This record gives sequence, structure tokens and C-alpha cells, in this order.
Amino acid sequence: MVLLNDHRILFGSALCLFVFLTLYIAVLPALDNQRINKPLPRQSKVLTKEERAGKMVYIENGCVACHTQQVRNVEMDNVFGKRPSIPADFAINRRTDFWRNTANLMGTQRAGPDLTNVGERQPSAEWHLIHLYQPRAAVEASIMPSYEFLFIERDYLQPGDVEVKVPEKFLKNKKKKNRSNA
Repeated sequence: MVLLNDHRILFGSALCLFVFLTLYIAVLPALDNQRINKPLPRQSKVLTKEERAGKMVYIENGCVACHTQQVRNVEMDNVFGKRPSIPADFAINRRTDFWRNTANLMGTQRAGPDLTNVGERQPSAEWHLIHLYQPRAAVEASIMPSYEFLFIERDYLQPGDVEVKVPEKFLKNKKKKNRSNA
């Protein structure tokens, strides 16, 4: 059989089969998906510089391991968002950088609640600061780790500091100190 005896024909046939399958299975469906899932008018918006910085903090601190930014169409998510997410919500998202494709931050375990609209559900900045400093002070059953390293403990507040009023039982030093998010 000529196909098996001539390496050029064998290699050429394998290459053609590989290119055909790559186009048919990967490239064409991806192009079709981009055509179908366009951003919805007035729904999707490009992240601002501050939102991108916040997203990087969210990734760097590992929040994406327990939380997701996707509202799913399941009973437990009904309280978290106005509607389930659809692919078009994420159509304008781009890769975070060359090495990581963390554009959508879908989460992995779902140990924590969905963070969609968390600003509407918990609008108090003080609640968020207490929750970051000592999660169990805000939600008793929370399994979230404390992010105390984001805060500076000072004996006296300085101009521009924000005091975080942590309940007495959660203070490390029983001596009252001011915590600031400086």
C-alpha cells in the first residue's frame, strides 16, 4: 500500500486530517459562538480602571476560589441577582493577561455566596470593611478567611483614615485600637 510506504503521503494525509478536524471542531464553532453571543445593548459595559483594579485584587486574594460572578438559574441563586447570567453578559470581557484567561471569574467550589449585586444587598461600606477584617463579626457562620493584612492598626486615626468598628470580642488585643483602611 503506497500510503503506508511513502512517508510524505502519510505525513501529508495526517496533516490534512489534523487541519480539517481543528477547523471543524474548534475554529468554526468558536467563530460561530462569537457571532451569536454579541454584547446586549445597554447591558454590557467595559470595566473602568478602578473596576479592573478591583478585579485583580479579587483574583490575587483568591476570592474566585469560593465566590463566582455568575448568577445561575437555580433556586439558591434567586436571592442574589435580578436574572441569571447569559453568555452575552460576558461577550466584551477580555483575558486578564497573556498567561491567565480569567475574564469571567466563574468560581470553582461555590462555598461562598454569589457576589453579583453585593453592593445593593449590603450597601454599607462599614459592613464590607468589618467583613473583610473579621468575617465572623459580620456573618457568624462565615468560613471566609480574615483579610486583616489589608488594614493598618493605629492607636490614633490620621487624616483620611476610615475607622473600622470591630466588635470587642473579635479584637486581637483587648486594648481598644483604631483600625483604619488607609
